[in-house]
Amino acid sequence: MKKSTSILCGAALTLSLMGGWCLIPSYADGIDSTRAKIFAYARKNWSHWSDSDKDCRDTRQEVLLAESLVPPIMSKDGCKVLAGLWRDPYTGKIWVDPGELDVDHTIPLKLAAISGGWKWTKEKKKDYANYLKDPDHLIAIHLGINRSKGGKSIDQWQPVGAAARCWYAHVYLKIKRQWELSWTESEVNQLTQELYRCTGQWVLTSDQLKDILKMRTRDD
Repeated sequence: MKKSTSILCGAALTLSLMGGWCLIPSYADGIDSTRAKIFAYARKNWSHWSDSDKDCRDTRQEVLLAESLVPPIMSKDGCKVLAGLWRDPYTGKIWVDPGELDVDHTIPLKLAAISGGWKWTKEKKKDYANYLKDPDHLIAIHLGINRSKGGKSIDQWQPVGAAARCWYAHVYLKIKRQWELSWTESEVNQLTQELYRCTGQWVLTSDQLKDILKMRTRDD
């Protein structure tokens, strides 16, 4: 793994950094190699979609139901969403056919796996894959956008529009911290730049920075 010569950000992040870059160095000791652990990722190990409350609606249907902007049309048994009105947060486009939509993990399963999730228990992986307590964790988006996004991190893929990019940066930070997932320098670099573009100031708080620094960085 490369050793970094980057600037280590101060606690406040109110200082003006050269070129606007804020990099967190990788540490040589005790790092889990993603090149080795990536092969531990298998989508089948992240069980989805489940029906945890046994109401006949699996996680996908729960998300479609919750995110429709109008009361959706349901199947006769009430188990499947047949039509509704959804706004893709990445593009702003409106969709009425759920067949055009995927339910996206904002932090993709593969990215979660190589960011430390590979060592989670089967139960925790299932919980992450079907997590409904945070409305930003799983979102209904056009299937084409989901294919484009894939398992990429924020430094590899972002929405096109400025508002969507700001939303994505804030949600990306929130979920990574919530699940105590690790970061690469490139991710932190890109995230910091995006938050700066959104607000015109360095908006990572001292607590947020400490959380990120606690997580061992990984190889790209």
